Amino acid sequence: MGCNHYMCVYRFISPSGKSYVGQARNYIDRQKNRIKDYNKWLKIKDDETRTEKERRGSNPRLYLAFLKYGIDNFNSEILEENIDCQENL
Repeated sequence: MGCNHYMCVYRFISPSGKSYVGQARNYIDRQKNRIKDYNKWLKIKDDETRTEKERRGSNPRLYLAFLKYGIDNFNSEILEENIDCQENL
């Protein structure tokens, strides 16, 4: 399966100094989706009609840290960009 995009590796840094490292083909879209996912997670995290997996979310530790410190208090940086997907296969 081919890839026609370049990727980047990024890092979120919490106010406590802990880091989360991720990768994305489109960094801006990924961050917009992360905020959307976080807001959705806030609405369902305590909803007992949801499954445990739905309430946990896709990355519960990161979202719990967002909740603890506030998503706007995280710094982010791009560690590596223009990574050719073909080189990673």
